[in-house]
Amino acid sequence: MSLATSAIAQNRDGNVQQAIDLIVLFCVAGGQEVTTEVREGSSDQISINSPGRTVTLSSRQVRGLVDGISSTMTGLTAEQASEARSCMRPYIDRILSVLVPRNSDPSLFRDYYGRITIYHGTDGRVIFDTDSLLELRDGFDEVELVGGGRRAKVSFELRGQKMYVSGLYRGTSGRVYVIEGVSDWDGFGFKGDFKMIRPDRNPHAFVFDFQ
Repeated sequence: MSLATSAIAQNRDGNVQQAIDLIVLFCVAGGQEVTTEVREGSSDQISINSPGRTVTLSSRQVRGLVDGISSTMTGLTAEQASEARSCMRPYIDRILSVLVPRNSDPSLFRDYYGRITIYHGTDGRVIFDTDSLLELRDGFDEVELVGGGRRAKVSFELRGQKMYVSGLYRGTSGRVYVIEGVSDWDGFGFKGDFKMIRPDRNPHAFVFDFQ
């Protein structure tokens, strides 16, 4: 796998790209183990460490890191992506917890990184499983999921300390399911597990976790 070969990667902040390379290389290609370290007395910097290499990130570089990791994932197979997400998530959570500390007011934050999964209502198999970045401009964003003849378009709207979710999912047969629910702010982000309703079918499950 080749890292940092796209024009986007070439134009990205050097420290950010190095951090992406370290995390992706470890989680995807079995590179050297990566650790994180918060510098004493610093509330807006975190170090990403691998034997012989240390990269320091600040809060202004969070967007580049999240976008870079997400774009890298698009080049992986479904199986690789699933394993890589499980490996990367603790690192991303740790970095975000240090550089973007949450408090009791969700309106202070416009961007949320997380994961969306849709499960089949009959056998529980995964229909969609993807990382996503909500960019809540004026408290609203839409996410569109397309693949394998299936499509879902979902709206996320932040009102106070609640996230209102609504949308439609269309399966391979053309049947349409309604996605609707409300998630409460938990001090860090929003989580939801909603049923996708269609009266004559077992409801699918729409699950998300954004922080």
